[in-house]
Amino acid sequence: MKDANTNDILAMKSHYMACLVRQCTNVLKKKQDNLDSWIKSLLRGRESDGFPEVQEQFLRQCIKDFPYIESELVQQMVRNIAPVKIGHDPTALSIFTAGINGQQFARDEEACDTCGETKAEKKCSACKMVSYCNQSCQKLHWFTHKKFCKKLAEQHKQIEEAIAKQKAADEAKKKMEELKLAGSKEDHKTEEEGSASKEEAVTNGTRKTTKRRRKDDKDAVENNLESSATQPQAGVQVKKRL
Repeated sequence: MKDANTNDILAMKSHYMACLVRQCTNVLKKKQDNLDSWIKSLLRGRESDGFPEVQEQFLRQCIKDFPYIESELVQQMVRNIAPVKIGHDPTALSIFTAGINGQQFARDEEACDTCGETKAEKKCSACKMVSYCNQSCQKLHWFTHKKFCKKLAEQHKQIEEAIAKQKAADEAKKKMEELKLAGSKEDHKTEEEGSASKEEAVTNGTRKTTKRRRKDDKDAVENNLESSATQPQAGVQVKKRL
């Protein structure tokens, strides 16, 4: 039973190192020059898909053998690994790395495919699908990666084409939306111009009608004045005759 003050992360790291040393010792006891072969077996991918099955089994057994089973860290690791079949994601390496380094280091694509070091920025120049922290790790991993590099390169090409196709579709959709929006604005502008023209026509018609009425009223007034002016003269002429 572990002490209440035990650092689970440090304890897991120490346990992992102990597992490595123990396994190396066992290998050396069997055959003096067999250690390199065992190290390569951790990196060697299976024929079907290149998955490092030996590495996965070793890490799972290492976590399983952790002596403090009441540790919250190891219980979390076991819960994450148990339902996952070997060869599927998440891998034991990604879960183990996340557990001892924090969740921010959990992404597989940022880990070296050889040593598991995080923030591996170098990639295979041919397939661009595997990451390495340095050239030494890339050389060590090449014996198994070369079997799958071409296939991974084809996968990368398909992924890039799919991304490009999706990007083109998104741009086309965006352009259509912009054209639709521009058309709506143009229709709205045309409607406003039509309304303005109609209002102007109504206003002009009203002005013409008003002007015509004023002219008619003026003519009528002038005619009345002329009639009034001629009536007295007619009376004078009648008087003179009498």
